[in-house]
Amino acid sequence: MQQDHMNWYKSFLKSGFDFSSRTSLKTLLKFLVLHTLLMCVVGFAFGLIEGVFQLCGSTLKIVERFIFIYKVFFAIPAIALGVRRAHDVGLPGWIIVVPFLKLSIFLPGSKGVNKYGAPESC
Repeated sequence: MQQDHMNWYKSFLKSGFDFSSRTSLKTLLKFLVLHTLLMCVVGFAFGLIEGVFQLCGSTLKIVERFIFIYKVFFAIPAIALGVRRAHDVGLPGWIIVVPFLKLSIFLPGSKGVNKYGAPESC
């Protein structure tokens, strides 16, 4: 099971600059859950370290830098994922920049081939 998650993670990073194909709702939800869990674990761990060792200031700067680096590293792949998800629904990729319209990426994808290609195999 863990190997399956690692393969998915590697394929996610490889497709990080693909703005032209489609991706499934399952892939989007998996990314959102894993991203949220990772941020919670990191925040809890650094909070625990800070509390146990009575650290402040310098530890917070380390946490902020780590989170900043993580967000910069995953910004383009996350945007590409949103664009591919919009394509799966049959919408243009720019839809993710419009606040309320970006919620459309949570709609079910179109069945079969659309103008953006074949659906992602799960």
